Amino acid sequence: MQIPVYLITGFLESGKTSFIEQVILEGNFVEDEKTLLILTEEGEVEIEEELLEQYNVDLIVVEDKSEFTVDFLKKCRREHRPQQVIIEYNGMWPVSEFLNMQLPYRWELFQIVSTVDASTFQLYMNNMRSL
Repeated sequence: MQIPVYLITGFLESGKTSFIEQVILEGNFVEDEKTLLILTEEGEVEIEEELLEQYNVDLIVVEDKSEFTVDFLKKCRREHRPQQVIIEYNGMWPVSEFLNMQLPYRWELFQIVSTVDASTFQLYMNNMRSL
């Protein structure tokens, strides 16, 4: 059985964490399953620890891009044994780097969700189109 990986991406303050929190609350992805949530950036919104415990979500924060490696993901698989994985991917990191990674055994990229803040979208498109 494959372990679904959901990649949530978007620029800073675009609503990634709020989206993930809403997904957890609604139970769409996480109902009765062990979920691993990997955050590669910390924004202004934080998910409450009580919510994570209530919905069986383990949280790991990656402080630096150099830490986010295949070996790191394999270690996460061994230590947490998730049934699904949600990755809040840093908006300044090229998604292509993640797509080129060899995911751990049985992990399969199921979905990429990109969040956008309409009030800052044009500014980002003008200045950081390549990302």
